[in-house]
Amino acid sequence: MVRWQVRVCNMLPSKAQADTQAKGEWQGRFVSALKSPATPTPSFIASPISPSPKAQGQDKPSLNTPDRRFAVYRNNVFSSLVNSMADGFPVVQKLVGEEFFTALASAYVRHNLPTSPVMYFYGDTFGDFIDGFAPAASTPYLGDVARLEYARRVAMAAEDVAIVAMAQPAKVNANADAETKETMAQDLLDKTAQLHPSVRVMSSPYPIYSIWHRNTTSPNHPIPTDGTGEHVLIWRRGGGDATQSLAESLGESLCESPAESANGYVVETELLPKGGVEFFTAIMHHQPVYAAAEAADTAGGGEYLPQLLQRMLSVTTKLENPLNLDLATQKETTPCVS
Repeated sequence: MVRWQVRVCNMLPSKAQADTQAKGEWQGRFVSALKSPATPTPSFIASPISPSPKAQGQDKPSLNTPDRRFAVYRNNVFSSLVNSMADGFPVVQKLVGEEFFTALASAYVRHNLPTSPVMYFYGDTFGDFIDGFAPAASTPYLGDVARLEYARRVAMAAEDVAIVAMAQPAKVNANADAETKETMAQDLLDKTAQLHPSVRVMSSPYPIYSIWHRNTTSPNHPIPTDGTGEHVLIWRRGGGDATQSLAESLGESLCESPAESANGYVVETELLPKGGVEFFTAIMHHQPVYAAAEAADTAGGGEYLPQLLQRMLSVTTKLENPLNLDLATQKETTPCVS
């Protein structure tokens, strides 16, 4: 009998469950009213107790009403979100101007309120929103620029994983004979590489790297006018990492790599050479290194394979099987994101 009573009681909603349900309904009504000024103020919002206007000898009604107070709150919320968007997408704002950006960001936040208390990651769908924002149709590259800025932000906050620092393939075990070197090279080509969590590859039909670069650190950087797109590699490294960038490997005339640092970390934004996006896309899809090399070669980037392999090794955290190399790992600490 006691057991039966316990089971029946467990089937009934507890007070905590009822409170949770009521809280969810309350929050839903609150958010709905917050999104649009045309939505009536929720009935559960009350004014503090104060003397009536007549009691105070006033002819006009008090401004301290639920409607007035909720309107002020709504304005504060949206103003802070628009300011957050401006901080997170400075190049987009620079390209369209402060006034247009405010209107753009206001339209975005009205339909895309934060779903997480971590504001650092707010704006993940901003690029897609811009693509469908009719007033921005004259700047078709704007959405991709927003995606580039957001990718850099996510790269800075990526999980901290130790990078396996390897020598360049051409310099591995220089004293080994030709047969040993060939065996080691084949061993590498047969592996799959796990890249650092910060690594991102972007491909665009527009020269987004040049546009972004010109509006950040190099105002005189030329922007291609031949209608070709650009492909970008984004990754984060520790401040003590002396790994050579693609810009240094390929020559500044082909690829420049401005960096942004915080807490000893550096976010690299590099222009990929021909075949680069195909190479890294294959690696990210867990294809063997030889398949990635073939993809790059098919795309016309065969001449850049040594540099692409070097960059791959510099952002690799794990290979399928350990290579017969003298491995050195670099310690990193998790960046503080506020």
